[in-house]
Amino acid sequence: MIWCGNDALIYAYDESDYERYFKTEIYWYDIHTGRKVMVGKEGDDYDNMFPVEATNKQQTEEDGKETGDYFIFPMACTPDGKWFVYLDKGSLRWDESGVRGLLDVWRYEVATGKHKKIAIARDIAGFDNGILSPDGKKLFLGEKPMEEVEMPEPKWEIVWSELEDLSGAVWFRDSSAVITSYWGRRDRNDDMVVEVVSPERKTVVFNPDELRNFNLFYSDKEGRIYVYFWDKSGKRHIVRCSVYPEEKATSCEDLFVEGDRKVTADEEYIRESIYDPGAKVVKGFPNIMPTFKGRLSGDDVTAIIAYIKTLK
Repeated sequence: MIWCGNDALIYAYDESDYERYFKTEIYWYDIHTGRKVMVGKEGDDYDNMFPVEATNKQQTEEDGKETGDYFIFPMACTPDGKWFVYLDKGSLRWDESGVRGLLDVWRYEVATGKHKKIAIARDIAGFDNGILSPDGKKLFLGEKPMEEVEMPEPKWEIVWSELEDLSGAVWFRDSSAVITSYWGRRDRNDDMVVEVVSPERKTVVFNPDELRNFNLFYSDKEGRIYVYFWDKSGKRHIVRCSVYPEEKATSCEDLFVEGDRKVTADEEYIRESIYDPGAKVVKGFPNIMPTFKGRLSGDDVTAIIAYIKTLK
């Protein structure tokens, strides 16, 4: 589930037939009016994922608003809620080397219901919301593939990396840089990769001593990033870090260490968090999530919980 502007959500409703087949419908949902539109469907048979012989199952622009054949991995919405960016999983294919996968990146216009292909990228599903900058004008798509496509209007800047095997991505809130990690090393902790966009384009790579095999998941208005990792004793940490690309350094503080008061994230907890988000707040995080009491029906919340339970 992701926000699409201030007034709508993108969420997935799972209709799995059996354990290894996923049949998920993706919806755009207006939290004020209750109106929802099916943006597309997601379906995978993992036994037959590679190779994909057909190009993809996308409809053409002339096919209008029907979206039943769109195999979607939701990524992000622009801050104004006008555009939704996603991966076409039906386009999954080998790259020129025959070793790594490629996917088409598409853009959905909420006002018209039109879908347009805007880029081709390596398999970047792990980037999640980090794909789109907070100003809604830049896409981070990892390592640049040989295959390209011209982006239709409005054109957004694509930020490519010269590095491969990147994992996760979060943008600074001013859209000046995107932070990701290089997980390919086996002899030491993950490297932090900072792709600086402004005032000048450059890539900064360093190994933060205080973080161990970290995972990025959020950045705040002050430009700090939120990270979780496991220390050498196996305890999980959630930390907030300031990143200094010029000094190749980080300064982090613990917000949560395993062993502190725990809350089980069961169905009742999720339901409570949707209706009363201030009831339980993680240490160090502001209580900024609005309540959806009176906005989402019981069936809608049940569908959201069912989708969250599929995430691992």
